[in-house]
Amino acid sequence: MPEKLGVGVVGARNIGKHHAKWYAQLGAEVVAIYGRTPASVESSAAALRDLFGFAGKTYHDWDAFVADPAIQAVSVCSPADAHAANTLDLLRAGKHVLCEKPLVWDWEAAPDTMLAQGRAMVKTAAEQGRVLGVNAQYPAGVPAMRELFRRRHGHEPAFETMEVLMETKGAPRSPHGPAEVWVDLGPHPFALLEALVPGGRVDVATERLTGEGHEVIYEFRWQAPKHQPRVRFVLRRIKDAAPARRFGVDGFLVDYEGRSQGGDFVAVLKQGDEEQVGEDYMRASVRRFMEAAQANDPSRVLFPGEAALRHLEEQLRVWDHFWRGRTGA
Repeated sequence: MPEKLGVGVVGARNIGKHHAKWYAQLGAEVVAIYGRTPASVESSAAALRDLFGFAGKTYHDWDAFVADPAIQAVSVCSPADAHAANTLDLLRAGKHVLCEKPLVWDWEAAPDTMLAQGRAMVKTAAEQGRVLGVNAQYPAGVPAMRELFRRRHGHEPAFETMEVLMETKGAPRSPHGPAEVWVDLGPHPFALLEALVPGGRVDVATERLTGEGHEVIYEFRWQAPKHQPRVRFVLRRIKDAAPARRFGVDGFLVDYEGRSQGGDFVAVLKQGDEEQVGEDYMRASVRRFMEAAQANDPSRVLFPGEAALRHLEEQLRVWDHFWRGRTGA
């Protein structure tokens, strides 16, 4: 049996709290968390003590956190404009890193600067022999979607079309309108597309984008070695109702929902009257990262940094072409 993995969490509030919970439930030891101030890190620690009995260290000194030898792997759940600096420090200190999506984003930085940061993250992970994963977790649902497709049609998809609807609920995180929705939600459909039709690029000549308010519709052809599907992403931030998550290929769409079942939180895919119940997608992402870190095998991670870098390049190009420099974008 591998030794218990010692993990740390940077930014253990909000999404970081869920990272910490899954680590604990999956058998890792959450040995430390980092927050920018004594008050913020203690607030996070108190929530984690209630959630799963957290008994690790709390740090607001970044250098001390990075140097802690008990930390073997880290979830970086800081704001996106801190991802690159945090991740590079941790990789250079010999830690494996699971970075929240997007890989990099800073509204004040030029696209070339952000792309250079992302490349440095991926290069440093390779040079240090460490795992770099990104928590764009929806690829965990692809096997279930394909199984439902096979049940209905009796064969594999042709991958002629691919559609994704992603909604999120809550107040905007920035004043950038549809561009903010693109940055926040865009990594998820790109990760799904990579899992279904890997190794592709957007055919720029075919792309069409409309973005108003808090909705983005992005259409293009995906040029990959085996398939070139026509792709449509619909991304929205909504105020009311439960956010919808839907994806599929060749007109076969499945709806995702999270559900508590038997005391566990699970992922459910629905297509008509059929359901496929499986592991929660974030749990799967954290589990695969733990396995990759323990084996020091980047191929085991659910969504690797290299793929996230390619998709960051696409997101940056779209932002630069359609929104950058415009009022409210």
